[in-house]
Amino acid sequence: MRKTFIISLLFFCVPFASGPRTLLAAPEGLESLLFEDVPTVTTSTMFEQSINEAPSVMTVISAEEIKQLGARTLAELLYYVTGMDITRYGRFMTTEYDLRAGGGFDRILWMIDGHLIDYIGPIEIGLAGIKQIEIIRGPGSALFGNSAFTGTVNIITKSPEELDGIKVEAGGGSYDADKASAVAGKMLTGDVGVKFLFDQYETKGPETYFPLDAARGYWDPVFGLHTAKTPLTRREGEKMQVFDARLNYSDTYLWWRWHDTWEELYKVNEYMSINPPTYSNSGNRFEIGTVRDEILLGRVHAKAWYSEVRQETQMRLYPEGFDLREVFGIPELYFPDGGRYIENSTSEISGAELRYDTNFFEKHKVLVGFNYQRHKYGDYEAYSQLDMVSGLPWSDNPYALRDVSALLNPASRELYGLFAEYVYPILDNVHLTLGLRHDDFSDFGESLNPRIGIVWNLSDATFLKLLYGSAYQAPTLGTIASDDLKDWRALHGAPELGAENIDTYEINFGTILLSDLKVDASLFHSRLTDLIRLGPERTSAGSEGTPMVHSFYENIGTIENNGSELELGYPLNENLLLHLTYAYIHSQDLSLDRRNPLVPEHKIHGGWKWDFFHGKVFWVLDVFHSSQRSRPVSDRPPHPSSDPDQVEAYTLVNTNIIVKNVLENIFQGSVDLSFSIHNLLDEKYTIYDALAHQAPDIERPGISFFTALTAAF
Repeated sequence: MRKTFIISLLFFCVPFASGPRTLLAAPEGLESLLFEDVPTVTTSTMFEQSINEAPSVMTVISAEEIKQLGARTLAELLYYVTGMDITRYGRFMTTEYDLRAGGGFDRILWMIDGHLIDYIGPIEIGLAGIKQIEIIRGPGSALFGNSAFTGTVNIITKSPEELDGIKVEAGGGSYDADKASAVAGKMLTGDVGVKFLFDQYETKGPETYFPLDAARGYWDPVFGLHTAKTPLTRREGEKMQVFDARLNYSDTYLWWRWHDTWEELYKVNEYMSINPPTYSNSGNRFEIGTVRDEILLGRVHAKAWYSEVRQETQMRLYPEGFDLREVFGIPELYFPDGGRYIENSTSEISGAELRYDTNFFEKHKVLVGFNYQRHKYGDYEAYSQLDMVSGLPWSDNPYALRDVSALLNPASRELYGLFAEYVYPILDNVHLTLGLRHDDFSDFGESLNPRIGIVWNLSDATFLKLLYGSAYQAPTLGTIASDDLKDWRALHGAPELGAENIDTYEINFGTILLSDLKVDASLFHSRLTDLIRLGPERTSAGSEGTPMVHSFYENIGTIENNGSELELGYPLNENLLLHLTYAYIHSQDLSLDRRNPLVPEHKIHGGWKWDFFHGKVFWVLDVFHSSQRSRPVSDRPPHPSSDPDQVEAYTLVNTNIIVKNVLENIFQGSVDLSFSIHNLLDEKYTIYDALAHQAPDIERPGISFFTALTAAF
């Protein structure tokens, strides 16, 4: 009743808050967010074009929208993207990004300014200094190659010329969260520009409690935690730092980026991982590039880069000093250091790209390019104070950290890619885009991916897009070459593995109806084939006669997705914009003849952007609802009365208020104050019946607050 009342009250206030059009002048930039300014994008074809002309289904998030939404992290921001699902899942409950039921963050290509981001684990970028984020909701391998499977996220940062000053931000809120950033950019001369960026976010997290029954019920010694994907955008304790420096000289640039992330992944009760596991990821990227005009009647783009990333996971299975010797009468049940486990790995990528593009006969565009990458993975280490099967200290040296590394030797792969694109004007307002890319891997084979797109611009505001594209995901080195051997189980790589593939067909239509109602609708069909999964188990005799279970990776999975997406925007008056987005997807696992687990069929965002007090105050409200999602076979139901095959539906309400120029009479620059509330209705999303000893889904954090001060000068 309380939740229904709050939602009803908020919507009831809107007509009265909006007021007549004549009372308030239209604030600068409000209505243009939906109608007047059509974003210019580059990710779809590598040519500058309006989003209405781009042969892709796209979402663009501007710097102003990032500010309005009150997001602190990339996960919180992409949560608003149509078709994107942000959840927590897996062995250590890390953040999972899933676009159009594609299967995870590694099937999305992540870039900064068109450059591949090398991350071993979860993506976390920081939001300072961003000009806009361009998201392609669909395949991109015809242009970008590996990993552009179900989507591409390209984070475009501001140039020194666009910054032309300093911007700082500081804030804090619930769960001991704090954020600080500083961005500075300047053109020192007509040819020389510099940019520096520092961004930090830290929180202790909500200290999510995981009852004992849940820990025992969901934990698997090989695959870890099997809870259903919980609808979260926040982890437990988290720290992210980014430092970015760029020097531009004429058409040449030098770029260095350093990042360091630390995460406290989840927390259960005193019998298991009371000292929460931690995950850290740090690395550097160095790049040099140049653009040369008027070469063979076109432009040449050249760049070379090197990046290295190190990942470390640490956990204690028990509290320090954990002692059960008297309880069970077993002398080995004493853990002075808690039973530590440490896992490390490194990744290096070096590469170069050469690209040529030109326009001829004014409207014909041609692009050709070559890409080379060398990936090196090595220094994999795993150490444990406990026997991984019995859970007891080592019998010969009880408290030593013993090497339990999988047999993953240092490995590398090389990739050679050739790509081409042609934009042909069939008519003045109808364009055909043809693209093709061939990638050759040194360790598993080749992949050829085409694209075709027809875009018909009926008017400046109305367009129709007919699109087809294929994409692929290369098998990892671990699935090809490694053997993960334990005392009772072996996971075997398969050198004969091929790439995972997807074919996608899309129709996208956009227009403005009744002078003010903006409509963007799309339909898509995709078929994912040759998905890499573990095949049937085989058993053999292991050491000392104990049975050994063998599992081999195989290309055996097939999934079919059919979906629709709708985005609506309507200005109720000059100061109030209403928005509604809806995403439907039916994802069927044809290999298992069942619904694809963990994919909600319906997702809805609705709310408003309201500018009032002559543009001094800006208020954003967003209501998000996700329907039920089916559970994987390994996920036990949370309550006897619930549907054992379904995870419950849930609703989240977020809001953010910005007060602009709070110090306009005493400060020459601009100072804005923002206040955001996440999960306004305090929806915990947890079911637990202590009497029935039923395990819940891991709890979502409740209501949280954050306030920030931003100054630009």
